[in-house]
Order: sequence, then structure tokens, then C-alpha cells
Amino acid sequence: MPIFHLTLRGPLHQGEFVGINREAALDWIPSDSLFAMLVTAWTQTGVDMASRLAGFEAGPPPFLLTSAFPHAGSVRFYPAPQRLPQAVLDSGVAGKTVKKIRWLSAGALDLLRQGQALETAEANFLHGRTVWLTVKEREAIKHLLAEDDEGGSSLWRFQVVPHVTVDRASNASNLFHTGRVTFSPDCGLWFAVRGQANDVREAFGLKANLPNMTLLNFN
Repeated sequence: MPIFHLTLRGPLHQGEFVGINREAALDWIPSDSLFAMLVTAWTQTGVDMASRLAGFEAGPPPFLLTSAFPHAGSVRFYPAPQRLPQAVLDSGVAGKTVKKIRWLSAGALDLLRQGQALETAEANFLHGRTVWLTVKEREAIKHLLAEDDEGGSSLWRFQVVPHVTVDRASNASNLFHTGRVTFSPDCGLWFAVRGQANDVREAFGLKANLPNMTLLNFN
């Protein structure tokens, strides 16, 4: 199963619908949005889009893809399950921390799958205790860590950016804010593909059509 690692050449604004609040942004890309990006790139290649998309409309699709989740160097992160295994609950981690955990590293996830408890030292948590990783993984990516606004360690940062619109008729200005996410160097997003991965490689070869993303590598 090919795994694609993406590096972003600028901040990411993947909006999250929370009513009228425009400041919310995701630190990952849902699979439907990712697929829409691929379709946008394909339309500019001159391929027969009716034929390209026909396989997705009837029968087994040509390929399946995951959402794009964060990675730092070679360490990939996965969404934490809704209910963590008993090994976590028995590890002494405070209940408030367990509820906050959003991302598990590949190493942490493997330990949980094996029924083993994870290290619970402060160094095993990032982003306000929302990211959980192993000691070995933290050591491998320690050069990528940056200090966040609360003095903790982070691999990506949320920012709120002001914008101004001007009414064409009255010239009145209106201030609003949007959220965005900026990843540290050598950090970005990853996703996996099952099926005809060449179609995905074709889309990501068109860097001009996906201006905020560059295919870093795949294996």
C-alpha cells in the first residue's frame, strides 16, 4: 500500500464548520477534500474525466485513500480511537488527559495494539497533551520541536489571521478572522492509497495545480 508524505509550502486552511466562527481550522485533511484536490488536478491534464470518474460511480472504485494525517519526519500520527484500550486507562494517565488525546504516533498505536501500556512522562505528550508518542520517537524528532505560546512543545501551530473586506457600494470595511495551521520544517501530512496509486501520483506531479502542497516522497 503506497504511503504518500506531503510537505506544505505554506499555511493550511482546512476550515471546520462550527457555525459562524471562521477561526476553526483542522490540522488534517478529510479524504473527501483530498479527493476533490485530485479531481481538480486531473481536470487540468486533458484526461477524459468522464472515464476517469466512471469507476467511482459504479462497481469497486479504482482506488481508496485515507484522510491526510500529520507526520513529523518519519513519525506518522493516527487519530486516537473514540475509546482507548484498558491498558491506557490502567496506566495512571489522568482522565482529563485521556479525553484530550487526539493523535497517537505509530509507535504508541503499535504498543496499544499489543496490549502494552505507554510511557506517561510529560515528555511523551505534545501539543497540550493532545499528541502521545514514545520516548524513542520523541528523540528522533526532537530537532523538529518548537516552543508554542504556552511554553510547551509543538510540531505545528494554529494561527488566527485577520482579514478585511470592503463593500463595493459603501466602501465600508468589515473585519473578520480565519484560522490556519503552519507545520514545522520536515513536518506535514501523509495518506495511504489502496488500488491504482498511479492516478494519485499523476495528480501530485502537477505541483502548479496544488500550490500549497508538494509530493515529498512515497514508498
